[in-house]
Amino acid sequence: MRATQTGTVDIDASRELLRAIVSRLKATGVHHVLIDMRQTTPGIHLTKSELFEVGVAFGTQPVLARGRIALLVRLDAGTDAEFFESVARVHGTNVRAFSEFEPAIAWVAMQGSRV
Repeated sequence: MRATQTGTVDIDASRELLRAIVSRLKATGVHHVLIDMRQTTPGIHLTKSELFEVGVAFGTQPVLARGRIALLVRLDAGTDAEFFESVARVHGTNVRAFSEFEPAIAWVAMQGSRV
Protein backbone atom coordinates (compact mmCIF):
# COMPACT_ATOMS: atom_id res chain seq x y z
CA MET A 1 0.00 0.00 0.00
CA ARG A 2 1.07 3.54 -0.63
CA ALA A 3 0.22 6.53 1.55
CA THR A 4 0.25 10.27 1.06
CA GLN A 5 2.37 12.58 3.21
CA THR A 6 -0.66 13.13 5.45
CA GLY A 7 -0.89 9.41 6.17
CA THR A 8 -4.00 8.62 4.12
CA VAL A 9 -3.97 5.73 1.70
CA ASP A 10 -3.16 6.68 -1.88
CA ILE A 11 -5.35 4.28 -3.87
CA ASP A 12 -3.93 5.39 -7.23
CA ALA A 13 -0.32 4.85 -6.08
CA SER A 14 -1.35 1.50 -4.57
CA ARG A 15 -2.84 0.45 -7.92
CA GLU A 16 0.38 1.50 -9.65
CA LEU A 17 2.34 -0.64 -7.18
CA LEU A 18 0.08 -3.59 -8.03
CA ARG A 19 0.69 -3.00 -11.76
CA ALA A 20 4.45 -2.98 -11.07
CA ILE A 21 4.22 -6.28 -9.17
CA VAL A 22 2.17 -7.87 -11.97
CA SER A 23 4.59 -6.58 -14.60
CA ARG A 24 7.55 -8.01 -12.69
CA LEU A 25 5.84 -11.40 -12.32
CA LYS A 26 5.08 -11.50 -16.05
CA ALA A 27 8.66 -10.54 -16.94
CA THR A 28 10.27 -13.13 -14.67
CA GLY A 29 7.75 -15.95 -15.00
CA VAL A 30 7.65 -16.24 -11.20
CA HIS A 31 4.25 -17.27 -9.88
CA HIS A 32 4.81 -17.88 -6.18
CA VAL A 33 5.57 -14.72 -4.20
CA LEU A 34 5.86 -13.53 -0.62
CA ILE A 35 5.09 -9.83 -0.13
CA ASP A 36 6.37 -8.55 3.21
CA MET A 37 4.12 -5.73 4.40
CA ARG A 38 5.22 -5.71 8.05
CA GLN A 39 7.05 -2.41 7.70
CA THR A 40 3.99 -0.46 6.57
CA THR A 41 3.11 2.54 8.70
CA PRO A 42 1.04 1.33 11.70
CA GLY A 43 -1.35 4.31 11.68
CA ILE A 44 -2.56 3.75 8.12
CA HIS A 45 -5.80 1.81 7.93
CA LEU A 46 -7.99 1.28 4.91
CA THR A 47 -11.74 1.44 5.13
CA LYS A 48 -13.63 -1.73 4.25
CA SER A 49 -14.61 -0.20 0.90
CA GLU A 50 -10.93 0.63 0.15
CA LEU A 51 -9.87 -2.89 1.16
CA PHE A 52 -12.61 -4.27 -1.07
CA GLU A 53 -11.55 -2.08 -4.01
CA VAL A 54 -7.89 -3.06 -3.72
CA GLY A 55 -8.83 -6.71 -3.12
CA VAL A 56 -10.87 -6.77 -6.33
CA ALA A 57 -8.03 -5.09 -8.25
CA PHE A 58 -5.61 -7.68 -6.85
CA GLY A 59 -7.97 -10.59 -7.43
CA THR A 60 -8.73 -9.79 -11.05
CA GLN A 61 -5.11 -9.93 -12.24
CA PRO A 62 -4.85 -13.19 -14.23
CA VAL A 63 -1.10 -13.55 -13.61
CA LEU A 64 -1.74 -13.63 -9.85
CA ALA A 65 -4.10 -16.60 -10.25
CA ARG A 66 -1.28 -18.82 -11.52
CA GLY A 67 0.56 -19.22 -8.25
CA ARG A 68 0.56 -18.49 -4.54
CA ILE A 69 0.78 -14.96 -3.16
CA ALA A 70 1.58 -14.78 0.55
CA LEU A 71 1.07 -11.46 2.33
CA LEU A 72 3.20 -11.13 5.44
CA VAL A 73 1.46 -8.57 7.67
CA ARG A 74 1.84 -7.15 11.17
CA LEU A 75 -0.22 -9.02 13.73
CA ASP A 76 -2.38 -5.92 14.36
CA ALA A 77 -3.32 -5.85 10.66
CA GLY A 78 -4.64 -9.41 10.66
CA THR A 79 -8.37 -8.73 10.44
CA ASP A 80 -8.00 -6.32 7.52
CA ALA A 81 -5.61 -8.71 5.79
CA GLU A 82 -8.09 -11.57 6.17
CA PHE A 83 -10.86 -9.43 4.64
CA PHE A 84 -8.56 -8.45 1.76
CA GLU A 85 -7.60 -12.11 1.33
CA SER A 86 -11.26 -13.15 1.14
CA VAL A 87 -12.08 -10.53 -1.49
CA ALA A 88 -9.04 -11.35 -3.64
CA ARG A 89 -9.67 -15.12 -3.39
CA VAL A 90 -13.31 -14.73 -4.47
CA HIS A 91 -12.02 -12.96 -7.57
CA GLY A 92 -9.55 -15.70 -8.47
CA THR A 93 -6.22 -15.02 -6.76
CA ASN A 94 -4.64 -17.68 -4.57
CA VAL A 95 -3.59 -15.30 -1.80
CA ARG A 96 -3.21 -15.82 1.95
CA ALA A 97 -2.30 -13.48 4.77
CA PHE A 98 0.24 -14.50 7.42
CA SER A 99 1.68 -12.79 10.48
CA GLU A 100 4.72 -15.08 10.74
CA PHE A 101 7.45 -15.67 8.13
CA GLU A 102 7.90 -19.43 8.47
CA PRO A 103 4.30 -20.48 7.70
CA ALA A 104 4.16 -17.92 4.86
CA ILE A 105 7.29 -19.15 3.11
CA ALA A 106 6.31 -22.79 3.66
CA TRP A 107 2.95 -22.15 1.98
CA VAL A 108 4.55 -20.32 -0.95
CA ALA A 109 7.08 -23.12 -1.48
CA MET A 110 4.50 -25.91 -1.19
CA GLN A 111 4.05 -28.11 -4.26
CA GLY A 112 0.72 -29.17 -5.67
CA SER A 113 -2.81 -27.89 -5.44
CA ARG A 114 -4.19 -24.49 -4.54
CA VAL A 115 -4.36 -24.54 -0.78
